[in-house]
Amino acid sequence: MKVWNSWLLVLLPIFFMSSVQAKTDLDPFTYKAFSDFDGKKYSLNDVRGKGKWLIIMVWRNDCHVCNKEVSQYMAFHKKNKNKLATVLGISVDGPEGKDKAQAFIKRHKVNFPNLLISQGIFSSLYKAISTKRFLGTPTIMIFARNGKLMGQQPGAVPASIIEKFIKDKDKK
Repeated sequence: MKVWNSWLLVLLPIFFMSSVQAKTDLDPFTYKAFSDFDGKKYSLNDVRGKGKWLIIMVWRNDCHVCNKEVSQYMAFHKKNKNKLATVLGISVDGPEGKDKAQAFIKRHKVNFPNLLISQGIFSSLYKAISTKRFLGTPTIMIFARNGKLMGQQPGAVPASIIEKFIKDKDKK
């Protein structure tokens, strides 16, 4: 029995490492890692490159800055959703934090769509997409009309700067 336990201690980390490696080998744009609040699965390809700029606000229900800044992204979404850009919220509260994420949306009367993902999985996808480490919430990601990642920034970014960035890129 002791020999079996010893082998288990040796093999378990190897198995775990190989399963994590398998996840990181997946295409970060087609992997259906996100879900809506009804459980429907989505990939980044399902939400980006739809002819408009896509601004993603990565948030968490207990993030002080997220709670403070969400209103500016709601105003941006309301102003631009029919022509220039849309906002998508990604809650890294994960499926286990669904109720708290829904409370955040209800409390702030969030007017843009939101998806759920666990922070660990999002961190892996973020690294694969941006080559940068996910530092926390809020994080802003900007995808061009064609779906190409044009920028990412840990921390809140004023909506006026995002709008100017988009308009400058559209002129080129």
